[in-house]
Amino acid sequence: MKKIIAVSGKGGIGKSTLAALITRVLSDRADHKLLLVDADPSINLTLMLGLDVNKTLNNLRERFVKSAEAAQEAMFGDKHIRDTIFEECLQDAGTFKLLTMGRPEGPGCFCSVNVLLRYGIESISKEFDVTIIDCEAGPEQINRRVTKNIDDLILVIEPTLRSVQTALYIKDVAESYGVQKSFGCNIILNKADKKDRIEKIRSVLKKEGTEISGIVPMDENIAKYDVIGKSIFDLPGESPSVKSVKEIMKTLYT
Repeated sequence: MKKIIAVSGKGGIGKSTLAALITRVLSDRADHKLLLVDADPSINLTLMLGLDVNKTLNNLRERFVKSAEAAQEAMFGDKHIRDTIFEECLQDAGTFKLLTMGRPEGPGCFCSVNVLLRYGIESISKEFDVTIIDCEAGPEQINRRVTKNIDDLILVIEPTLRSVQTALYIKDVAESYGVQKSFGCNIILNKADKKDRIEKIRSVLKKEGTEISGIVPMDENIAKYDVIGKSIFDLPGESPSVKSVKEIMKTLYT
C-alpha cells in the first residue's frame, strides 16, 4: 500500500534529521521504493545529505518565469509537466529519490513554488511506495494544503512547551482543513534527555488528549556529524538515534 508521511513541527527541533533517519531506516527494506521530499525552502535536508542544491522545483519555476516558450511547452507541449519534474528535479540518491523545493533567489512570495511542490508531490508520489515529506517549519504548508493528501502526520517536538504548542497547533490546522482525508498523527519526542522533562511533556500532552508515540534520545553523533558536514546516512547503526527511529518505525509502520 502506498503511503505519504509528512514530518512537521517547530523550527530547530531536528525535524529534517528525523526525516532523514526515517528514510534511512525504511531504505533498509528492499520492498520499499522511497521518495524523500525536501519541502523546506531552507534546503537544510538537501544540504545535510550532500546532494545538489541547484536541481530544485524552484529552478524549474524560474526557468518558466524567464521563458514564456518553456512555460507554454510545459503546459501544452507533448511532454507532461510531471515528466519534466522527473527529469529536471528528481535526484537519485541510491536507496531513495529526492525532490527538493528550493528557494527563490531574492525577495518574493513562495506561493507559486508551493503550488508546483503540491503538484509534484501529488503526481510523483504515485510512482513510489513511501513518500516522506520534510515540511517547512510551522503550519504554513499544512495551512496551504501543500500536504493535503498525506496518510500520516509525524509531529516532532523536543522537551519544551513551545515545541508542544506548535505541534498541537499544526495538528489542529491539519484536522480542521489542512488535510482532505482521514490521516494518522504521531508525536515524536526528539532530543530527549532528563526523565523529569520527558514526564512533564507527557503530562502536558495527556491534558490535550494525546500522547507521545516515540522517543528519540539526544545523540552526540548527530552533533559531531553536523560540525564536519557528514551525512546522517553515515551514522553507525548502533547510534542511539538510529536505533530508536528503527524501533519507532517498526512499531508504527509494520
